[in-house]
Amino acid sequence: VKDDLVTTLENLMKKRSLFDFIFIETTGLANPGPLASIFWLDSALGSSLYLDAIVTVVDLRNFSRHVGDHTREAYWQVAYGDCILLNKMDLVDEAGLRAAKDAVTAINPMAKLLPCRQSR
Repeated sequence: VKDDLVTTLENLMKKRSLFDFIFIETTGLANPGPLASIFWLDSALGSSLYLDAIVTVVDLRNFSRHVGDHTREAYWQVAYGDCILLNKMDLVDEAGLRAAKDAVTAINPMAKLLPCRQSR
């Protein structure tokens, strides 16, 4: 996957005048570390591209069951996130919201938290 991404990014850079940003999305629970490292380790991309931010979407309704084990992807998504969208606020009560915010802040106190209701 990493080699395919590097090749794709190198090809996109040949058309640099056609866009301002490249947005890379991983679906589901995925550790963003290996993909982010491409921008730190690939010398061909290093001069042309930089990683601006990692945006993480936290599913508040299911977060507590996914983040318990520090080796799991949910933990690493939060740990790497620069901006964390707290999604599905409309599906949790105040106690669940507070517990999730506390857990996210304990993992990554530097991240900006943005609340979302019904994906907005």
